[in-house]
Amino acid sequence: MKFAKKIETEAIELPVNWRPYLIKYRSLKKSLHFVVEELLARGLSPQLLSDQQQENWTLVYAVDGDTKNQPHPCIKIMVDDPASFSLNKHDVIHQMIPSIPDISIDVNQPFQYKIDLIKDMEFFRLLLKELEQAVALYDLEKQRFLTAVQDLESLLLVAASPHKKDLYVWREIFHLYLSRCPLEKNCQDYEICKARLMLLSNDIKQRKLDKRLSSRRSKTAFGQFLAINQQINIFQRFQSLNTTAMTKILKKHDKRSGLSAKSEFPTFAKNNSVFLQEVDMALFQLIQSKIISIVPQPDDYACPVCYGITWRPIRLQCHHVFCVRCLIKAHRKRLYDCPLCREEMAVGNAGASNLDKDLQDFLLLYFPREIKEKRNDNEKDQMDKTGSILHSPYRSSSIHSSPSSNCTIM
Repeated sequence: MKFAKKIETEAIELPVNWRPYLIKYRSLKKSLHFVVEELLARGLSPQLLSDQQQENWTLVYAVDGDTKNQPHPCIKIMVDDPASFSLNKHDVIHQMIPSIPDISIDVNQPFQYKIDLIKDMEFFRLLLKELEQAVALYDLEKQRFLTAVQDLESLLLVAASPHKKDLYVWREIFHLYLSRCPLEKNCQDYEICKARLMLLSNDIKQRKLDKRLSSRRSKTAFGQFLAINQQINIFQRFQSLNTTAMTKILKKHDKRSGLSAKSEFPTFAKNNSVFLQEVDMALFQLIQSKIISIVPQPDDYACPVCYGITWRPIRLQCHHVFCVRCLIKAHRKRLYDCPLCREEMAVGNAGASNLDKDLQDFLLLYFPREIKEKRNDNEKDQMDKTGSILHSPYRSSSIHSSPSSNCTIM
């Protein structure tokens, strides 16, 4: 299937109001005929342009312009050493490119002559206009997306509150979401991301997580969460079609004309802020910062030693945080330096004042099940060793193992 037909077929997947913003590949392709006609009329054949380095002179294709101007494609003929030419210096170039006027060349000065390409300029202006329309759509949809994310954020702040039943269900949903990474940063492939979203939806249904959501607010938020991700995925399709269309039309431009627009134009377009890149990733990162972060994950608060939730968190002088239980074990083994950064005596100098009470309150609020399990494991460990829980680190633990300090870790 030819691409012009393919883009029209695949555009059916897009919302109707998005389709006019797709690059019009077919009309751009037709305009290439006029570009080639102009080049041939000036004696600039594709063969000549493809072989830019001539004897003693050079043909250079460039797209001039800056962020405030339209692109100005041109051919620059440069002679660095006019003295190296024969007596009829200008005739050598004029015979190959008859459109160049009779211009005298100073044998003592480098020579440069620029040929403006009018039809090529019209082609690029048309392509830029198409890209600017894509940006206009993005700006419009971004505002709608931001509104949807804000609405979802407001819903989840209540629905996934630690005071509600659905906290752990939402945590499992988001854990699956992060493990599937349906729109991860390094994945720009629409089909791959679509398949990952489908797998995520199937996993949620198989585990009946959507059924376990108890409140109406949670169920509404769940529907909005999936809808937002699907919308981003559809925008990926839009962006993919536009990117492919631009790549293919520039490739066809170069094949027919012998020029090098494929390498010249993207740089110009980026400078003009109309070449969209990774806009869908920016939206995905917004989901992570605004939505996923509402429900903290246990891995983000795991003790670096035991990998469980950091129960009774002790913040050392080097600012690293560990379970009190793990630090007590370190003391028993006479390991007084920080297990992560090896700061000397960071563990040995820790005392009751190192208990991070704010973090402890936060963990008790958001991870009650994990804290209870960790506490039970600790008490069981103490009973196995002493037959009593009177000296459980949860209650208090005084350690005098360090030869240089007395440490009491609460």
